[in-house]
Amino acid sequence: MLRHLEVIDRAADGTPRILTGDLGTLDGVGLKSKEIVRESASSVLQDLLISDFGAAGNEEMVAGKVLTDELGAVHVRFNQRLNGLPVAGASMVLHAHADGKVFGVNGEFVRGDLPITPALDSETALEFALGKALIQGRRVSDPELTYVLGNDDRGHLAWQVTIAYVNKQGPQRDVMFADAETGKLVARHPQLKYARSLETRDCNQKTKNCSLVSTSPNPISTGDNAIDAAHNFAIATYNYYANNHGRDSIDNAGLILRSRVHYSVNYNNAFWDGTQMTYGDGDGTTFIPLSQDADVVAHELTHGVTENESNLIYQNESGALNEAWSDIFGAMVDRQEGATGADIWLVAEDVYTPDIPGDALRNMGRYIAGADVLICGASYRQDVGDTRYSGSEMVVRRLTEMGAEMRVHDPYVEHWYELESQDVYPAPGHSWSRFFHNQEGLQDLRVEAELAKALKGAEAVILAVPHAPYKELDPDQVVKMAGRPLAVIDCFGILSDDKIRRYFELGCEVKALGRGHIQRIKEEVRKTARK
Repeated sequence: MLRHLEVIDRAADGTPRILTGDLGTLDGVGLKSKEIVRESASSVLQDLLISDFGAAGNEEMVAGKVLTDELGAVHVRFNQRLNGLPVAGASMVLHAHADGKVFGVNGEFVRGDLPITPALDSETALEFALGKALIQGRRVSDPELTYVLGNDDRGHLAWQVTIAYVNKQGPQRDVMFADAETGKLVARHPQLKYARSLETRDCNQKTKNCSLVSTSPNPISTGDNAIDAAHNFAIATYNYYANNHGRDSIDNAGLILRSRVHYSVNYNNAFWDGTQMTYGDGDGTTFIPLSQDADVVAHELTHGVTENESNLIYQNESGALNEAWSDIFGAMVDRQEGATGADIWLVAEDVYTPDIPGDALRNMGRYIAGADVLICGASYRQDVGDTRYSGSEMVVRRLTEMGAEMRVHDPYVEHWYELESQDVYPAPGHSWSRFFHNQEGLQDLRVEAELAKALKGAEAVILAVPHAPYKELDPDQVVKMAGRPLAVIDCFGILSDDKIRRYFELGCEVKALGRGHIQRIKEEVRKTARK
């Protein structure tokens, strides 16, 4: 029987870093004995290393911590040894569902096709490596032979020593690894973590030559709210990562948190450019100074964390993940700084549209942002092609404002002029778009004639108008056309109880106006599935 496997990421030498799929089964899951879980996990991992990681067979994976999360999933951590020596920097985690089915393994693995005997003695190798790195210091440990995952993502037989020295940042203590074949410095592991370092500058509405305001590691109060907030929320972000994740700044090596404030004139944005943060003051209508919201500061600084940890390209799915991480950790810092309840999940609520109370750039408490949503029915009533006074227009505009990617299907409508010509229709300045944000893209929205094409890849479908063709839709066909289960919203009692039940059986979520018994149908389906 063929297994379903997918390699999500690989190291430079092609070794998988993240492997998912049907990877085996753990024994002992759910029992109190972690030792049984460790033994079973070790066996499963060893088989995977031979079949999918190119293991030579002399690699030893030593099971350590066994963690069970809130969903019952089990996570077993491994450290690696090779030829009786530890492999610094190499570790793996094996993941299994609550039923013991192994669904993933990730981490760094070093294959065993490496030298056993060093070509260089410790003195020769370390002298060469430290000399090339221009490091002069005092050895605080004896040299030891080990294996290490190098900065080049490859395994090395190396001589290891701990060196104490001083550089511009101050006293340092690093574990150095010199390749035992070439003497090259292949890795260094800093042991000292410095306190937070900051540098906050005032651009005075310019874009360069910004004046230094403070390098204090502590909160400041200059009387300039934007500057104080940029500096102090950067400290808050540093503290969050340090206290909750043991991280020392953006790069986990004490990188100075640099902020530029009062950037340009009426600048409605904030950004991380790879080395520093920059905050505009806004135009007073769309934004006020963007540094004055903790989640904005933490959001942008988290882009720096992501850049250092995974370097997700800012496009397509990886770009969406990049943005999502920033939103999530921005919310966590916002909560740390006092946000409560629903406010935690509002993005930029303190600086966005100051004249609209309760407004926010995004609301993560509503999962519509970024979703592909199809609205079925653009006309104002069933079985006609007239879009004037259509209630669907308000739905499309509001969902667009919330960040949804909208699609439209209507068997009786070819053009939705209220959207396509919103700048001039019904007259300049009279479009409903003036009451919503982020409406510019709607003039490019077109009514799709083919339902199958409109549904493909959709995450939600809104049955907004009870056109006759929609009443005949078969749930199996809808899910097939979409390519996956989706959310179905029935605005007009189009769906029968049988169709609602079938959507639930297919893994969909269903909401409907005036249908309070839907939850009962859902529970009936769940009970049947458990039998």
